Amino acid sequence: MDKRFPKSEHLCSKPLFADLMENGSGFTAFPLRLVWKEVKLSHEGPYQIAFSVSKRRFKRAVDRNRMKRVLREAWRHQKSEVIREIDGVQYAFLIVYVSSEMLDFNELLPVMEKAIDKWKSKK
Repeated sequence: MDKRFPKSEHLCSKPLFADLMENGSGFTAFPLRLVWKEVKLSHEGPYQIAFSVSKRRFKRAVDRNRMKRVLREAWRHQKSEVIREIDGVQYAFLIVYVSSEMLDFNELLPVMEKAIDKWKSKK
């Protein structure tokens, strides 16, 4: 399975992002909050995703950027599970890191797997 994270998978559309925040379904699998919505995307891909780390929790930009890098890496390793589950429907996802504790990749990977399993049961 392709484990790249190309630009076409990045959620960059501000109207789509705002709609996802207002009308999306979500849950918390601490320290992650996963929000999703079935949408019509402007490209052929199955989904687009954004990652968010609060400035309130991490004051320094280098810490926020590091957490986003770790989130993207954990997503890359688990995205094949999501793609198998989608079946022709397009989704927009938002993953928000809600803890104030920095986790490394090995600690975050099982949490991401748990969040994706929970999404599969709720979608």
